[in-house]
Amino acid sequence: MSGRPSAVDMARVAVVLRCFADFVAARPGLPVLVGLHVDWSHVTERWSIKGQLPGVDVADLERWALALDDPSVTSYESEGYYVGPHEHREVHGTVHGHRVSVWVHLPLGSAR
Repeated sequence: MSGRPSAVDMARVAVVLRCFADFVAARPGLPVLVGLHVDWSHVTERWSIKGQLPGVDVADLERWALALDDPSVTSYESEGYYVGPHEHREVHGTVHGHRVSVWVHLPLGSAR
């Protein structure tokens, strides 16, 4: 890759979103997402989708992990201005080859 950023493939984002929408529509039992972030990486030259789960239910994150291809879970402790001390837990995987991750914030010290 040259030293300058690649062109953003705007036509491809529609394909990625359509694949994701079809994936979710075919699995009506998946927990709802309250936020969706679509991001272009100049490094991989690919789109990725990141979704936020409402509340603090780990079972919802586990259901997403079961639905994604090649899932892996990461977590770290953090302190947010609005949510205070918490654990950020995230499942990463793919949907038809497109990178997807879903995350939730868990209060520190809560029964999970």
